Amino acid sequence: MGSPPAIRTDARPRPPAGRLPVPSSLPPVFLGTDPGVHRLLDTARRLALTDQPVLVLGETGTGKELVARLLHHGSPRAAGPFRAINCASLPPGLLEGEIFGAARGAYTGAAEARPGLLEAAHGGTLFLDEIGDMPASLQAALLRVLEDGVVRRLGETEERRVDLRVVAATHRDLPLLAGRGDFRADLLFRLGRTLRLPPLRERRGDVLLLARAFLREHGGGAAPPPVLDPDAESWLLAHPLPGNVRQLKCLVLGAAALCEGGVIRVGDLRDGDGGGAGPGPERALPGRCDGPCPAAAEALLGALRRRGPLPTAWLVRETGLPRRTVQRALAELVRSGGVVRGGSGPATRYLAAGG
Repeated sequence: MGSPPAIRTDARPRPPAGRLPVPSSLPPVFLGTDPGVHRLLDTARRLALTDQPVLVLGETGTGKELVARLLHHGSPRAAGPFRAINCASLPPGLLEGEIFGAARGAYTGAAEARPGLLEAAHGGTLFLDEIGDMPASLQAALLRVLEDGVVRRLGETEERRVDLRVVAATHRDLPLLAGRGDFRADLLFRLGRTLRLPPLRERRGDVLLLARAFLREHGGGAAPPPVLDPDAESWLLAHPLPGNVRQLKCLVLGAAALCEGGVIRVGDLRDGDGGGAGPGPERALPGRCDGPCPAAAEALLGALRRRGPLPTAWLVRETGLPRRTVQRALAELVRSGGVVRGGSGPATRYLAAGG
């Protein structure tokens, strides 16, 4: 009987224990005055000081990755790397190589051995978005990492030690999936404490606070940012915003790019509401976007830079934009060279140029 595979420890060491972390960037800010948000942030701050995995639950656009970054920046690992991947963005074979790494020749196009995100996040935090879409075979491998702290690259037999914290997120009901056998119950239990993010419809008092913050961010301090007139504020407060904070940001920034005189009116918001979900009898046609769509392009590029290669359906979910608007903006971005298209048919993925 052969000897067990060797365990290598050549990954980058984590910062020495006891030293204060020196983050490479300013910590993110999760805005909100809602009592539920305050309770969430208080729990997140306390969890950040521990080293256990955390599962973040919430609808699309509620800020799951932002909470993951808060957990990282508030932890003893803040000086270490933060790495993120969307588990629904790649086919299973490529996803395994991205997360676990791959030996040379492990799959077509693997010209050289390379580490995966688990090794790249050594000493820091790995954020696994949409973990509910992770294939069962990878769930078992991830469970081994969480339990034993070792990772095996695709196509190799030796194992490497890794020291990192895993934060996972999903919009899906994992206990329900586990009950149906579609998600490993032992992995669900191992993912530790759960943080539930409220949808924006449950924190209506934060809508205008967030909208004004996005406008200040859009202005960049160079000039007074656009302001919402009272009717526009009422329109936003009545809007269902099914895409949550992400949709609100896209709506507000799109209106800021089109408004006149530095004042955003209801018509400016309606023109960017292509999904037709807004209140009132007048609603924009689905996917309406006559000519270039700068706000849509900005939202798409932001999603692609954060998440990596994504199909059209996931870009629709990530941005909260209507599908036709996404398709038109993608076509323009591909023509201009800002986005690279790969694959064909259902396997088509889009990647930000240089990403």
